[in-house]
Amino acid sequence: MGSFSLVLVLVALAAKPLDPNQFNRMGVQYAREGNYAKAAESFRQSFALEPRQPIIRYNLFNALNNLSIESARQDKVDEAIAACSEALRIIPEDVRVASNLAIFFQNQAVELLEKKQFAEAQEAILDAQKVVDQFGLGKIAATIRETRGRIYLLEGRDKFARNDVSEALDLYDKCLQVNPEEALAYLDRSRIYYEQDFFQDAIADLEMALEILGQNPEILSLVQRLKIEAGKKGQTLSDQDAFFILESPGANPSQDQVLKRVLKDIRLSIARNLTVNPKTPLVVSIRWSEPFIPYNQWLSSPGLRLEGDRISMGGGETDPNSEAFREALALHYVGSLVLNIGGSGIPYWFAVGLAQYLHPAGGKLSPDEVEQLLSAGENFLLFRVEDLVPEKIIRLEDSGAIRLAYLQSKALVAELVDSIRMNGLRQLMRSLSAGVPFDQALKDIANLTVEEIDRDWKKQAGLRN
Repeated sequence: MGSFSLVLVLVALAAKPLDPNQFNRMGVQYAREGNYAKAAESFRQSFALEPRQPIIRYNLFNALNNLSIESARQDKVDEAIAACSEALRIIPEDVRVASNLAIFFQNQAVELLEKKQFAEAQEAILDAQKVVDQFGLGKIAATIRETRGRIYLLEGRDKFARNDVSEALDLYDKCLQVNPEEALAYLDRSRIYYEQDFFQDAIADLEMALEILGQNPEILSLVQRLKIEAGKKGQTLSDQDAFFILESPGANPSQDQVLKRVLKDIRLSIARNLTVNPKTPLVVSIRWSEPFIPYNQWLSSPGLRLEGDRISMGGGETDPNSEAFREALALHYVGSLVLNIGGSGIPYWFAVGLAQYLHPAGGKLSPDEVEQLLSAGENFLLFRVEDLVPEKIIRLEDSGAIRLAYLQSKALVAELVDSIRMNGLRQLMRSLSAGVPFDQALKDIANLTVEEIDRDWKKQAGLRN
């Protein structure tokens, strides 16, 4: 009977309601002893039983915060992130813990970077960036940006060491888009430009490094040496002022300096890709008192157009170093560059389509974009190519119709580049810069007509002509 009695006692105990206060007291005791892992577990059980008790909620939050800090001190970054993330789910508005979480993600990124796990490091630092953006953590935003740039820099060096020069250049570009103050990326990129005999670009990058690092005697000497070599090889060097005339009312000197640097960086990147520069200076008018219009919003806003002699944008309170500002400025620059070198005979669809195609997220049409075009085609909403002109587009008031006109322009360019590849596109751009009319240049390089390009992209998308 003794055994049977014990079973009855255990059953009775099991049937007794669990006491959240008992678990809370246990958690308090563990916390006093500095055992935050067991404290958090006890508070979890208490919180599960009584989630409306503020003191239990706070105790669990506090234990998790302390556990995250302790784990970070022991270099257990993954555990620190897990505890910190759980704490924020309990009290989502705590900025102090959010700052810790961003720092833990940053530490994780650095740890992964040391192992050359570049993709994983980027994922971790982007998680940190999301926390910074969500909570407006301005004090650590610069540190996160510098680490993002450094990941691209070191991955670029890794690619260069493996003789993947094209990929290395792309990574240096990304580094400087994220952190334009990374002087090492300018120095590394200038070496590649020099080895490819692109003296203008190599010197421009060295001069950018000088602006950041100060008048370094070794870099100054290298600039002079490259200028001499460029002269021996018959290359004419142009100053940045030969390409842009800056109008920036309301800007402070610091904003103007950053804007000049961003403009130079965008021009160099596009010149490397397309092998052309503006034929005449572009007036760059940034009106800081007017609202900034981001890239995607511009592509659906009425009354706006690209011009061949000027770039005109509102700046608002946007940081000219930000990715959003760079994206918008690059859209304007590429479109204006095409119109500038091609003159009045260049198709507007080619200018605005190429500006989208060269966007970091551009290139080939995405499945969503193809679906939009298919839907428009099936409903007879597509534009005739001859109607993709600024005089008609700026009169459109419906944002969907404007977006469709620009998307159709991108489809035409994507089909063109797919046919002639990037080398053919570079030849096309050089022919336009030399004064050859667009239709003639297209015929000479690819034996294509605009009508054939229009027909082919529709066929590729699955539309019936």
